[in-house]
Amino acid sequence: MEQTLAHSQKLSDGDLVRWASGGLVLQGIYKTNHPRSLIQKREELLSVPKQFSLAGPVHGTEIKTKEFSSFQEQAMFTQTIERMGFSSTPLVKGEGWGLSLEAGMGHNKQTESEDNYQSHSKQTYFCSARFSYIPLATCHFHINDLELSNAALQELKTIEELLEQTTHHQDGLPLLRYRAKNFFHRFGSHANQGPVHLGGIYCWKAISEGFKSEHLADVKQQAEESLNIYIMGSFSGFGVKVGASVNITNSKSKTVFYSKTHLNSQTKVQLSVAKIGGPAEADRIAQWTAGLVASNQTWSVIDRELQLLPIWDMILSSHRTEFKNALQLANCLKDHYTALTELAAQIQEGEEFLTARKEAKLFLENVKGWEVSDPEEQLRKLVDFMQTLSQKIKTDGWRCFICASKVGSSYF
Repeated sequence: MEQTLAHSQKLSDGDLVRWASGGLVLQGIYKTNHPRSLIQKREELLSVPKQFSLAGPVHGTEIKTKEFSSFQEQAMFTQTIERMGFSSTPLVKGEGWGLSLEAGMGHNKQTESEDNYQSHSKQTYFCSARFSYIPLATCHFHINDLELSNAALQELKTIEELLEQTTHHQDGLPLLRYRAKNFFHRFGSHANQGPVHLGGIYCWKAISEGFKSEHLADVKQQAEESLNIYIMGSFSGFGVKVGASVNITNSKSKTVFYSKTHLNSQTKVQLSVAKIGGPAEADRIAQWTAGLVASNQTWSVIDRELQLLPIWDMILSSHRTEFKNALQLANCLKDHYTALTELAAQIQEGEEFLTARKEAKLFLENVKGWEVSDPEEQLRKLVDFMQTLSQKIKTDGWRCFICASKVGSSYF
């Protein structure tokens, strides 16, 4: 199997981000006050940038342990891992988002089945899970390279046409609100620049349920002991063999039960594995890891650090010329977003900044042709330009400084 994977065709960087985890890298995020909106699947908001290449991993392999006291908590966590990754779990607890994953644990759960949900919610439950987190590459999009997908762009053009009609006929406002809402649900409200980490996650789980609550401490100890034995066996090659590939949110693997009479009760521990990425045919951790490293076709998205760019800013920065009135469309989407989510939003790039940026690009082209004949005079021109630019963007002086600094560095 490993020889076959070693000779398998390697995906290009563009194809990899297009196909990994069903194109998750390119999908938008709908930022709302509802935690489940973060982990719902969206259509691709972005196209693969023309100037793009993957970088190496910025983190090493890690072993992470989590404990869950309810099936609902475990289901929510594993769905979050699959859609957002490990690093997003603490971030989504309220740091600038105004929401908590834990707050939504008991509401609107979509588990494997309603029967499964009901059976687990009525009994005591404990799960100890250990994750082998293996990052192999990093993807980060530069703001200047971000472009909308064709499907998202066409939908926005339809919204612009409707916006033109609504300007003259206010009775079209409800339809405009509906189309904006549909766009956010379909594509998301924000693009994610990353970094996004690609690789695989291998998970061992020990689950016990149906015990008396006063035996929880003993159950935890037994689960931990059983899990340690299971993992050591997995690494040594003498552990319990697990069958077919397992999806982390729909564990269908063959499992083994360890039982131990304790405190006059029978404690059963169910052991299983789950995987994100890696070769589907690999049974053991060594085979799975070798296959993961050998072929990037087996890579999945395992973490998404959130550096979000609103859709209205993308319209102005990358697609301004493709709309009749890009600023009007951007303001329309921003206003409907605020009305729908009750979250404050603002346009970072207004008319003044866009005009100044064009002037900066023209100035940069001129600087490239300078000959170093009178450095003091040329430096004075550069300082004068920075001051002029700063006056035009009084509320965004730091951007002006960065822009002018790039001009200066290009010259000197």
